[in-house]
Amino acid sequence: FAKAQLTLGKLLHENGDNKAAISVWRNIKHSDNIETYAKAKGNIGFVLNKINSSEEALRVWESIQRNEYPPAYAKAQLSIGFLLEKQDNMEGALRAWHRIKRSDDPESYSTAKLNIGILLERTDDAIGALEAWHSIRLSDSQRIFTIAQFNIGLVFKKINKIEEALSIWHNIKRSDDSKLYASAQLNIGLILKDKENADGAVDAWRSIERSDYLSVYYEAQFNIGKILISINCKKAFLKLKNPLLLQANHLLMSHIVMRKYAIY
Repeated sequence: FAKAQLTLGKLLHENGDNKAAISVWRNIKHSDNIETYAKAKGNIGFVLNKINSSEEALRVWESIQRNEYPPAYAKAQLSIGFLLEKQDNMEGALRAWHRIKRSDDPESYSTAKLNIGILLERTDDAIGALEAWHSIRLSDSQRIFTIAQFNIGLVFKKINKIEEALSIWHNIKRSDDSKLYASAQLNIGLILKDKENADGAVDAWRSIERSDYLSVYYEAQFNIGKILISINCKKAFLKLKNPLLLQANHLLMSHIVMRKYAIY
């Protein structure tokens, strides 16, 4: 009965009848099935937040216990953190995210650690940010791990650990995330240019493909053009397509990373 109600609620939600979905999920009792009960509460919280009943959503998420179903508890704590961060309650968000254990759900854990690092970096706690990001494993989530590695490189650069930053960024592959690969190569080129290694900078920028990240590709092309101009290769520069100076993409990925909630 409980699993059927969970599925029925999902179908109602997908058809846009959120009120009916919530009503069905609320019919599921703790005594029916503890895991399904926790999943239903997670769904209720998600829908309530979606329809702007955030305080009610918060109460529902807070009622989910780890011993009911650890992944649902982890996702609830992650959602609580997102909501509190949006309300500028940074301490509350950090407390919620710190509650999540890897054993609860690796992806929720890694997302929480990534966001903890982002909030700490905002307050100039570089050591705390690095500690949070270093705790993320590739096996938790490849996407989150790659973002964390990219950010680690940026903090290393910020605190003048240039070789460490280069090493981190060199390890980011196109197959990991094409946008982060392009951004890493852009940053590598900028550092090498500052070190007066023009050939190395150009090699890094030329490795960026248009399909990786269009705005970064254009910036890399522009930077190549500037170097060619500096060595009196103006004709080569004029052959570049769209040599526009676009917004640099070598800043910290400082936005909170949301984990897309999938209705159970």
